[in-house]
Amino acid sequence: MTPTSPPAASPEPPKPSALTLLLLAECASCRTSLPRLRPGLCPPCLLALAALAPGRVGLRRAPPGLPPLAAGGVYGGVLRRAVLAYKEADRRDLLPQLGELLAGAVIAHGGASALVPVPTTFAGRRRRGWDHLAPLAKAAARRLGVPVLRVLRARGRADSAGLGRDARLRGAVDAFAPRWGARRRLAGLPETASLVLVDDVATTGATLAAASRVLAGLGRRPVGAAVVAATPLWDEIHPERLRRSALPASTWS
Repeated sequence: MTPTSPPAASPEPPKPSALTLLLLAECASCRTSLPRLRPGLCPPCLLALAALAPGRVGLRRAPPGLPPLAAGGVYGGVLRRAVLAYKEADRRDLLPQLGELLAGAVIAHGGASALVPVPTTFAGRRRRGWDHLAPLAKAAARRLGVPVLRVLRARGRADSAGLGRDARLRGAVDAFAPRWGARRRLAGLPETASLVLVDDVATTGATLAAASRVLAGLGRRPVGAAVVAATPLWDEIHPERLRRSALPASTWS
């Protein structure tokens, strides 16, 4: 019997050139390749975010001191993956889309005179290597044409990522304090000024409630809180949702 030669090995796919790697990026949600100069999401994922309509949400067991809350959407699917990529993988190319969702949530409260970001914990900054909320608050503020007031600071505590409801509630007690000069800065605002707390994700509301209590202690109770996304622990997005057409020129293209 004539021995048969082994089948030829399949040629390896060509490796992308350095120029290709430089010019291409991945969609932050589905990981499809896309030009680096495009937004951080592919067209289908971008459309999925654009279809979201910010609105008011409620919680059946709201912690004491929690102001009315609005969210850009439910924390799931494309929105969840985009938020995680922004926070944990430093995908700052997603700032325009996430900032616009946060701005839409603020508008659901009737707007604001200023945005007050919830301070990021030291543990969270150290783990991620950056303060993810500061650029997000600034992006929303630019869309709305209002200032950002950094008047709160985080006290030493563990990062709340991965914690359950009870642990979050316990950890948020006395989690924040006024920054130096906060009372003076707030006293300089008109009495009719409306402040809205902003954060990335609302899970139990414990963090927002704790920050709201500090502001109230300074004589400036916020009119509401706004987040990019609310977890499924929250009720469905309010049916009378605000459409994004209320915002200036869109970033969804």
